[in-house]
Amino acid sequence: MSETHDAIRDQFETLHESYLAELPRRILRAREIWDRMSDDGWDSVAWHDLHRLIHGLAGSGAIYGFPMISAAARALDVQLRAIVQDTRAPGKSQKQELAALLDLIALAAHVAQHGGASLDLVDSSRAITPET
Repeated sequence: MSETHDAIRDQFETLHESYLAELPRRILRAREIWDRMSDDGWDSVAWHDLHRLIHGLAGSGAIYGFPMISAAARALDVQLRAIVQDTRAPGKSQKQELAALLDLIALAAHVAQHGGASLDLVDSSRAITPET
């Protein structure tokens, strides 16, 4: 029985490591899609692609032991689902909120990968600053 348990644990550890290794690529892909969206107009493909990617993170994070990834992604997933269903690009303030949620997902992924050793993840050139 312990051999079976060990084999299952080893398989899960392999999946866990693969998930962690894949996180930077998934975050980068989300940022690429985000950057592809114009300030005006509707890009159905981009919004659907982003929603699908974020929905996957929302569902998978907690399964692999990263509930903060799931929680952050779930918050963005809910908003993206509504945007995709409405087939209308969000306004400026909602886009700022969406960008902040994407940053939160990136931060949660960084913490998952680095154990919270460093929180210097957010690229300041991508940070959203309040308008004055």
